[in-house]
Amino acid sequence: MAKSRILWGLWLVCALFAYIFTESYAFFFLAVASFILPVTFLLLTWGCLGKLDAVLWAQPACGKGKKGRMRIQLSNKSLLPLDRIVCTVEGSNLLTGQGFRRSVRMAAVPGGESVQDLEIISPCCGMLSFSAVGITVYDLFGLGRFRKKILAEARMAVQPDTFGVEVEVAYGESMSLDGEEYSMKKSGFDPSETFAIRDYREGDRIRQIHWKLSEKTGDLLVREYGLPIQNTILLLLETGIMAGEEKKEWEDRMDMLAEALFSVSQELTEQQLVYSIGWQNHLEKIFNCVEIGGPEELSDQLIQVLGAAGGEDETSVLAHYLEQHEQCEFAHVILFSPHRIADVGMIQNQAMVTSIICGTEDLGWEEEDGGRLLEASYRTLAEQVAYLEL
Repeated sequence: MAKSRILWGLWLVCALFAYIFTESYAFFFLAVASFILPVTFLLLTWGCLGKLDAVLWAQPACGKGKKGRMRIQLSNKSLLPLDRIVCTVEGSNLLTGQGFRRSVRMAAVPGGESVQDLEIISPCCGMLSFSAVGITVYDLFGLGRFRKKILAEARMAVQPDTFGVEVEVAYGESMSLDGEEYSMKKSGFDPSETFAIRDYREGDRIRQIHWKLSEKTGDLLVREYGLPIQNTILLLLETGIMAGEEKKEWEDRMDMLAEALFSVSQELTEQQLVYSIGWQNHLEKIFNCVEIGGPEELSDQLIQVLGAAGGEDETSVLAHYLEQHEQCEFAHVILFSPHRIADVGMIQNQAMVTSIICGTEDLGWEEEDGGRLLEASYRTLAEQVAYLEL
C-alpha cells in the first residue's frame, strides 16, 4: 500500500510539472482526474464497508491431524464490486487453549454472495471455536484500507486418537439376592441392606435403631443403610490451570489426557459397564457430570467433553464435584489431570482413586493410601496406561 501511494504521488507531481512546463490543459485535466478518481474510489470503498457481512460454517467434526473444512460466506449489499478483500478468521481450541488465525483473499460481487473454503488441520484434539471474522477492504488503486470486525461463530470438534487399554475392575462390592450392587465403602439410604452397625449418636433417626441387637448388648445401636450402586466408576478431567503453573507443553499434555480419557471410556463401554464422566467448563462456569451407558451416549458426550474450556482455577475438578455432592457416590474415581490434585485425600476413605497425571517428567506409578498415582509425560503416557487396574 505504501508503494501505491508513492507511485500515485509521483504521478500527480509529474502531471503537474507537465502542465506547468507545457501549459497544456490536457495535463491539467489529467492531474485533476488522477487526484479525484482515486479519492472517489477510496470514499466509495469506505462507504461499502458497512454493507459487508460474513457468516462462518464448519463441518461438525474431523480427526486429529486430518483436514477439516470451514467456509466463509461473504455478502455484499452495496452496488460496488470489491475485489481486494482479506478475511481473517480468529479462533481457539477450547480444550488446549491454543489460538489460531487464518487469512484468505476474497472478492465480493455487488448485491451478491461469495464463498471461500478453508482447510483446517489441528495437531491436537478438542473443540475449535471460530469466534470472529476480520475483514480488510482495499480500494481499487491500493491507496487505503478499511477494517471491520464481524462476530461470527462456528465450531468444529477434533476427535482424539485412542489407544488400546486393558481395564480390570475389582469392585469390592456386596451383591444382594436380587442382583443389586451395594457399596462397601459408605452408607446410603436403602433400608433393605445393612451397611454397618454402630453406636447411637445424637441426631440419629429413631427408625434406624436396631432394637433387637440393642436389647442383647445393652447398648443403643444403630443400623446404617446400604448405598445401591449401579454406576461405580467416575472419570474426572481436570481443565483448571493453577496460578503460576508451568504451561510447558500444555497443548500436548491436555491432548494426551483427552486421548487417555476416551481410550479408557471406550474400554469400559466395550465391557458394557455404566460409568460417568465429569469436568468443569470454565467458560460457562459449570460443572458437568454425565452418565455413559453405551456407545451412542459416549459418542454424544464426546463433543461436550472436547469443549471443556480450560481456565485459571484454584479449585480442582474433584472439589467442584464435591461442591454438588456431600460425598463421593462412586466406588472408583479416575482423575485425568496435568498436575497433582491435593484434594484426593477428601475421598480416599470413600472410594478407590487412580490419578493419571500428564506432567513434564516420567515418574511412573506410585502407591497411595486408597489408590494409585501415575505421572508421565505426554510422550509415554499411552504406554504407561496400557494396563489399568481399578
